[in-house]
Amino acid sequence: MAPALTHGSRPLAAELVAVLSEAGENVALAESCTGGAVLAALTSVAGASACVWGGGVVYADAAKSALVNVPEGLIAECGAVSEPVTRALAEGVRDLASATYGAAVTGWAGPEHGAEPAGTVYVAVASAGGCESRRAVYDGDRASVRRQAVHAVLEALVEAQQEAR
Repeated sequence: MAPALTHGSRPLAAELVAVLSEAGENVALAESCTGGAVLAALTSVAGASACVWGGGVVYADAAKSALVNVPEGLIAECGAVSEPVTRALAEGVRDLASATYGAAVTGWAGPEHGAEPAGTVYVAVASAGGCESRRAVYDGDRASVRRQAVHAVLEALVEAQQEAR
């Protein structure tokens, strides 16, 4: 079962929009396995335009390189679903947008998988203080893995913003 998309009594996306807006900060996203679902969650919150720069779905390897400047050699060496590539996506989208935070997500949502098991997801958040990343392996079908990945990105962004305070 996917974790609840809440932080305290408020939906996690609403919490993130509130804290970013209050701090005058913003976020840009590069999404692969979630297909834009993180941006959809954020922009479903009224007032999100105050803190959501935007971003894109960088599903194909070529999109990761062309749109977010991830070196093709890094993708070839490490694989598109890897910590180094996810970190490069977060850093690249942050730089592209001149955003406070850049967040990225890659993964094998399933049922097929590549070098790692289906359900493997990498999340990275880049800020002026550096780039933090995490890996998780989620259970469930494709939709469930994607929901859990969305939650992981939102949670990582809330944590990054709290640590920066």
